[in-house]
Amino acid sequence: MTTPETAEVSLDSLIQGLRGFIESSDKYVDEINNMIIQRKRSLVVDFHDLLISNKDLADMLLERPQLVIQAGSEAVRQAITERDPELAKSVRNFYMRFRRLPESLPIRRLRSEVLGKLIMVEGIITRQTPPKHYLRKSVFRCSQCGYEVEIPQPTTGFVQPPKRCPKCGALNSMVFVEERSEFIDWQKIIVQEKPEELPPGQLPRSIEAILLDDMVDTVKPGDRVYLVGVMNLDLADLKKGKPPVVSSFMEVNYVESQQRELVEIEITPEDEKKILELSKMPDVRERIIKSIAPSIYGMEDIKEAIACLLFGGVPKVYPDGIRVRGGDIHILLVGDPGMAKTQLLRFVTKIAPGPYTPRVRAAQQPA
Repeated sequence: MTTPETAEVSLDSLIQGLRGFIESSDKYVDEINNMIIQRKRSLVVDFHDLLISNKDLADMLLERPQLVIQAGSEAVRQAITERDPELAKSVRNFYMRFRRLPESLPIRRLRSEVLGKLIMVEGIITRQTPPKHYLRKSVFRCSQCGYEVEIPQPTTGFVQPPKRCPKCGALNSMVFVEERSEFIDWQKIIVQEKPEELPPGQLPRSIEAILLDDMVDTVKPGDRVYLVGVMNLDLADLKKGKPPVVSSFMEVNYVESQQRELVEIEITPEDEKKILELSKMPDVRERIIKSIAPSIYGMEDIKEAIACLLFGGVPKVYPDGIRVRGGDIHILLVGDPGMAKTQLLRFVTKIAPGPYTPRVRAAQQPA
């Protein structure tokens, strides 16, 4: 396998390398079979597995992710085709997605040197757009001779039809053919850095990320997520007469919600016994309040509110089934710097990293 330091690597050699990686692992052979049974389109690969199997491929994935991801997707298609040709014909796109990179970069540290490289970031989704339709491949047909031309859609910019027909040479005769063009689902999300990582006195920063095809609507605002993807430039910002300054966005290859980790928590019989013993104590309420951030002195009322937050409230449901209030409790802490707001927030994050942390917001008291 050619290393990233060499000049060029053929797409075919990358496909064969990734195909060999899939077929040599019982884990991913089983995943391919599950894709066929469940009619899935994405094979999720742990980066650590690829690193152990083929370090050159893993290094190239980090440095030239677009090429390796394209090769990986084709390798998945070939593996599916051998096992189920009918599924391969009915599904237009298969994907190889990568997760669990060695390092997670804070959103605040994203700089120009990460452009075009595969990175992983962690944050909270604050907004998302409704699903839209992304033109992945456009088809133009000559109105004179009927000759068709396929043009892949770049990530940024616009597709321009050929000025002349490549076959008959007719000028301005190429017409867009909607029914022959390829569209996939598209969605933009805004990911903001975690509140507990926010430096004192700083506003939270965020990035735009693009979800495509089967990743659309897999996460929602309020979710804490890991994103693996490539930072690209929005070249549409380049306009005549303006400074050559462009914004960036992440083209997501894999997204994972941290809230799913909570499902894996198991309560052992010993834990259940301790919980029942604690519930019978007459001072259980005071014990719980004192256990909230014990290193911070006082603030009993705030700690009591945080305890209520962690336990949740009681939903109000009328006999006709109308739900007018959920069981969620939200807290906004406002105060001067140095009042331990962030430390309380970090404690809540440590206790319940999934659904509760976004409900606590710390803000400084205005001067």
